Amino acid sequence: MKLFSMPADFKEKTLQEYIKLNQQYDNVIIRETYGQLTEDCMHMSGRAKSTIPQIGMRDLEKYVEFSKKHGIEFNYTLNAACFGNYEFSDRGIKEIKNLIRDLQNIGVNSLTLTTPGVIELVRSIAPDIKIKISAISQTDSVKKMKHYIDMGAERIVIEPAVTKDFTLLRNMAAQGADKIEVIVNDKCMRDCPYRIFHYNQTAHDNSERGKSFYFMSCGVKKSKDPQIYLNLNWIRPEDLHLYDNIGIKNFKVEGREFVLEGDIVKLLKAYINESFEGNLLDLLHIFAPYDTEHQPYIDNKALDGYVEGFYNNTVECDQICNKCGYCAEFMKKSFTMPDNMSSVAADYYRGENGYIQRLKQEPQISIK
Repeated sequence: MKLFSMPADFKEKTLQEYIKLNQQYDNVIIRETYGQLTEDCMHMSGRAKSTIPQIGMRDLEKYVEFSKKHGIEFNYTLNAACFGNYEFSDRGIKEIKNLIRDLQNIGVNSLTLTTPGVIELVRSIAPDIKIKISAISQTDSVKKMKHYIDMGAERIVIEPAVTKDFTLLRNMAAQGADKIEVIVNDKCMRDCPYRIFHYNQTAHDNSERGKSFYFMSCGVKKSKDPQIYLNLNWIRPEDLHLYDNIGIKNFKVEGREFVLEGDIVKLLKAYINESFEGNLLDLLHIFAPYDTEHQPYIDNKALDGYVEGFYNNTVECDQICNKCGYCAEFMKKSFTMPDNMSSVAADYYRGENGYIQRLKQEPQISIK
């Protein structure tokens, strides 16, 4: 059985498609959609407010009612990396508690949370509410997993960087495979040095300056070393059975920022059928428009057998790529890109980095 958590576009039409799929397949359940308010309340999310579907409390209530009527739950995301210590203030405690009560009143009984303080706060007011630990909490060890289980977590979205570490995944699954949820289409670099800072920037400031710095800096790094695309934290549709084999049944599709422009149902069907013909990067963007001219075409089917090397422990990745060659061989088979793409793309991303361009315009300080 495969259980899917999908980004909400808050459209009844999309829910109708999920209902049909739940009726069509015996081994698949679209168990929930997830998202949060952008109007009428505090916004403490893992995604910038301006990039996700805009919705107020009244429309959310209608969406939740229709969804639950047809057996699909709604998970509310209150998963900012940082609340700026607001959750420890009297005002913050009151506002968060009022939000939780309002959500329960419209039928929401599941939350995605990140910070331990907010988890404790929610537990104090709503001990029966289901808690899912966000990937932003970076659960990348058995010890961290057990910590969140002890805090009452129903599910834990594990750190995407470990999704191909099957030794660790087997050990985590032994603690409770039903507690584990993995993101299938994560597009971040493995062990990205910007990741935690990008999370914090999103939590505090949704400005274009901050956004462009992290996105464009990642673009430069990938342009200089295109093999990074192969080392992103993705799970192909064809590889889901490997996770099923070790007991992992919960799969999350990310992409709230793309869901209105992409084709979320097309992506879901690819994962249900465990097969996709086309560009792997299209899956990561859920078929929404993206910067294709500065990124390679990656033939998804040419990657058959790649993840098996990690699953069968025939490849031990120490991240010293120049002495291994395993990923380089698959890169030759699957990548299509112009010879000058790396340099052209790096120049493009540097030029689009608004923060760096702004720094260049600032006068230098002379130290005497």
